[in-house]
Amino acid sequence: MWVMAPEWVLSGAYMYMKGNQVVDNNHAHQLTATLKYFLSK
Repeated sequence: MWVMAPEWVLSGAYMYMKGNQVVDNNHAHQLTATLKYFLSK
């Protein structure tokens, strides 16, 4: 989480998912970013 200004906040997350033999050992990468603006204090 990074507070750019009192009303702006930027955050991010990364997730790695690995399957097993039932799902043929597939894997996936997921990246999420969120930018929030607070209307009031």
